[in-house]
Amino acid sequence: LSQAYEFATVAEMTASAVVFPVGKKLNTIVNNTLSNTGGASYVVSDTATADGYGNHALTGGNVAELLLEDGLADITKFAAVYFDDGDSTDAINKACELAKGILIPAGVFKVSGAGIRCPNDFTVKGLGKYTSILKKTTDVTDLAPILRERSGFLPVSNLTVDSVGFIGNGDENNKAPSKGAGLIRFYESYNILITDCLFTKSTGYGVGFQGSWSSGDVGKKGPHEDTKIINCEFIENGRQEYTDASDSDDGIDFKGSVRLTVDNCTAKGNGDKGFDLRGIDVTVTNCVSYDNQGAGFNHGVETYGTERTSTGVFTNCIAHGNAGVGFNCNGQYGVLGALSTIYSSFNSCIAYNNVHNFSAQSAGSNAFGVTHLSISNCMSRNSTTGTRGLQISGNIRDLSVVGTTFTENPDGGASCNVIDNIESTVSFSGCVFKGNGTALVLSENLGVRQAVNSCVFADNLGQAIIGVGDSDGILLSGNVYDNNVGRNINLTGINSLVYDNPRGSRSVSDQSSITLNPESKLYVASGSVEINEIIGGYDGQEIKILLSTVGKSIVTSSTIRLNSPFVATTTRSLITLCYVTNFWQEVSRSENA
Repeated sequence: LSQAYEFATVAEMTASAVVFPVGKKLNTIVNNTLSNTGGASYVVSDTATADGYGNHALTGGNVAELLLEDGLADITKFAAVYFDDGDSTDAINKACELAKGILIPAGVFKVSGAGIRCPNDFTVKGLGKYTSILKKTTDVTDLAPILRERSGFLPVSNLTVDSVGFIGNGDENNKAPSKGAGLIRFYESYNILITDCLFTKSTGYGVGFQGSWSSGDVGKKGPHEDTKIINCEFIENGRQEYTDASDSDDGIDFKGSVRLTVDNCTAKGNGDKGFDLRGIDVTVTNCVSYDNQGAGFNHGVETYGTERTSTGVFTNCIAHGNAGVGFNCNGQYGVLGALSTIYSSFNSCIAYNNVHNFSAQSAGSNAFGVTHLSISNCMSRNSTTGTRGLQISGNIRDLSVVGTTFTENPDGGASCNVIDNIESTVSFSGCVFKGNGTALVLSENLGVRQAVNSCVFADNLGQAIIGVGDSDGILLSGNVYDNNVGRNINLTGINSLVYDNPRGSRSVSDQSSITLNPESKLYVASGSVEINEIIGGYDGQEIKILLSTVGKSIVTSSTIRLNSPFVATTTRSLITLCYVTNFWQEVSRSENA
């Protein structure tokens, strides 16, 4: 029994009239006559069932049962053949039923129909994403995924997919009737690792995980949890030219995520967004997204259910050349009437040549959604014509931009427009605005507290800071203005303003303008200040010079020079010296100047 009997092919083995004893080892050099692959080892069994894939009936009696090494079944040992030799879908599914994992050897293997159904606690292993390939049939009406959930949309758990290439049937010369269901698709999955894989030419998304908070969606009863996507490429998926319909799709599309990690991945040339990621605890690091037809990176809220919160941190990522926003924080996906809150953080990221490099929107009403956005130590350069380095609109709360550089954005460095969430805050600190159109616009932000601190505004082709509308207050502190073509500061209709110790306040036009509403209050903090033009002085107008921001110590060296014209409608305008401990609180004491 210890000495194996060797055959050239499986066909030769099964045709042998020899009656082999149970336990006898049999070897084949090749698996079948269609392809020179699949040398395998078998053991003669009187209990195994012949299936024509891994186990084979012997003419002399009994069954040759395939022996598996390390629990991984080489799909060629289950009669999988090269792409041009036939369809391997059934063979691969049989291997999935009998083994703890499958090995995709070097070569291209055809998958069609319902695709490959993954069991739980399973591994799909290849020899390299450009070496071991699973490819859709050329039939463009076949829109199913290659790798997918179990039958009935049942969830998959504890799955690893490693070093495999997935190629769809997207073909601009042979268009599909509509977009497909992606190359990998799972619902409500748990503990999935996809690493070192390629996804390309899908008529739908490259990889899509669908989840929901709503128990009413059959087959989508909850989120998918603990997913890691590492060292993968998403290239030219979901392009509109692949279909006769007007459909397009993303490189990677995740909805309803909980604890999603994406690291060191690339998305290029996809039909919509490169990365569309929605869920809780989304972490994206060291990724690149470019030349996509939509946004490079999109972080949004779940689309199903009635209450959604989305949190995401993007670090050390690059977005360039996308037809949409480079980095987008989007709270607009939710069903009307649902409460959604999104927290997005972009850290040490670079965006250039996108339609708006950074952007945030939400539902536009307190009842339907709130967006929180943090941008730290990023670079925004050369957004496309007519767009901005940063574009903010809608129901935003707690916008914080720190240490970020905005350069050569033709339509403006940053614009915060119609932020309509009462008691929201907008803060720019330690940023550089250089060579843009207008550097910074703060417009019609009703009830919003805004601060611009320790920023540099230089060589901008328009004005440095424009403030328009009924903001709750603007604090300008310690900023540097140099060689801007337009005015350094142009504020109109601001309810209250602190203007504190600007440095290097030289501009080409060499003037700053502040236009006040009748209800506006102007606070000029300690330090030498030059304001070229104040248009105001309405009945009861308050113009206060803040002598101290710490305790009650009085700084007596403050000066304010109101160059002509200082327009006053009455003589009852108030110009006072006062104490203050917190700009956002009421002034604690004032004395007539």
